[in-house]
Amino acid sequence: MPRTFLPIKPGTLEDWASVDDSSDSLSIEEEHSQQSELDDEMDEVSTAEDSASVPVWLLKCDSCHADLNNCGMLVHLVSDEAVTLYSSSEEGEVEEKGDENKFDTCDCKIRKTCCKACSTEVGYRVTIPCNICMSQQNNGHYWMYTNVKAYLQSDENRIVTWPNGSS
Repeated sequence: MPRTFLPIKPGTLEDWASVDDSSDSLSIEEEHSQQSELDDEMDEVSTAEDSASVPVWLLKCDSCHADLNNCGMLVHLVSDEAVTLYSSSEEGEVEEKGDENKFDTCDCKIRKTCCKACSTEVGYRVTIPCNICMSQQNNGHYWMYTNVKAYLQSDENRIVTWPNGSS
């Protein structure tokens, strides 16, 4: 199951679709299905302490397909568990644009982020998390990606996963 993260404006997830030039790109529905399958496989082959591992995603701009971040995590928002998007602890190939704004459902402050290659808005950065959100369980990531294509990271036919207890 995706990790929970701080509230952030979700953007347009309904526009996600598979990229024609690669079969590794997944729609959000396919990601949920694949995540569920991965969770089932991890339960079968892993010890209890390893089953908490989650896949690492390569995130690309939905518009120009430029690499944005190679350490994405599929997450839910703390303020709205129904919203799924990607987070990272690293900035990646994005730049912040515009003014800092208050998030709609809490007191977190956010700023939009755009692809450095084409300037398309691809997500947000939490600039100041609110006390309510920080009191909830979260992964500590502040870079949120909404308008991206996601590709599973693999190494020698194995899916790369986050180390247990880290993000």
